[in-house]
Amino acid sequence: TIVHLNTNGKLTYSDRYNRKNRSVSLEGEAYFDVVKSEIPFELNLGEVSIEVLGTKFNIISYKDSSFVVATLEEGAIRFRNGNRQVMLVPGQQLIYDRNSSEIKVHEVDVDLYTAWKDGIYKYRRIALHRLCAELEERFDVEITVHPRWKNISVTGSFDKRQSLDEILDIMKKSVPFRWKRMGDKITIY
Repeated sequence: TIVHLNTNGKLTYSDRYNRKNRSVSLEGEAYFDVVKSEIPFELNLGEVSIEVLGTKFNIISYKDSSFVVATLEEGAIRFRNGNRQVMLVPGQQLIYDRNSSEIKVHEVDVDLYTAWKDGIYKYRRIALHRLCAELEERFDVEITVHPRWKNISVTGSFDKRQSLDEILDIMKKSVPFRWKRMGDKITIY
C-alpha cells in the first residue's frame, strides 16, 4: 500500500499493523493506493471509517473541518458512520457533514482531487475567494480579496514548485485583477 500525504497530513497506525491488522488513522489529506488483500484495510476518521479491499482514493479529513470528503478513483470503498454504510464506485465523491451526519454522493472529475499527489494543483469553476483560502494555507499568508472579485469563478492549474507570486501573475491573465504584497499579507483588488 502506498500513501501520499498532503501538506500537514498525519497518518498514524498501531505497532500491531501487519498482515492481520491493516488499520490506520488520518488527519488531513491523503491519497491511498491500497494493495488488495484478504485482510481489509481500514481508515479511521474519528466517528467514521472507510473499509477498503484494494483501491485508489483520496480522502480529506481535517480535525477542524466539519466535512470529510472521499473521492474514489479505482476499486470500491465502504464508508461507515455507525450503522449507516455507503459504497462508492469509481468517479464518485462522498461528502460527510460531521455536524448534521448528512451524506451526499455525486459524480466528479477525480483528477481535480488527486492531481496534487503528482505536484499539480487543479481547480475548476471555483470562487476566487475559495482558491485564495487554499493558497493561504499552502503558502502561510493572508489574502484579502476585494468584494468585486470574491465570487468570480476561476479554472486552471499550477505546479507546486511555482511561487505564490507566479501563481497570482498567471491567474490575473484570465481575471483582470491587480494584487500587492506587504510581507505575508496580499491584497487582490
